Amino acid sequence: MKSPASKCAQDNRANQLNPCHSAYHLSRGASAPEAQALAAQSKPVLDNRSGQLNPNNPEYARTGPGVQLGKPAPLPSKRRP
Repeated sequence: MKSPASKCAQDNRANQLNPCHSAYHLSRGASAPEAQALAAQSKPVLDNRSGQLNPNNPEYARTGPGVQLGKPAPLPSKRRP
């Protein structure tokens, strides 16, 4: 089990890597008011990685090793050979 100190350190690191959190901007030299303003302006990244990694999601079938980002693979045919 992790100690509370390591959990706190992990949370702090996560916040410093998240542009929507003021700690991100503080760790890059912004003042506290600037950091709050910059964090409020940042938009969260909305991506589909979780759907692409879930084999039960239709996006999983359209994204494979040979599929380039932005160009989904064709949907599999429902016809049986």
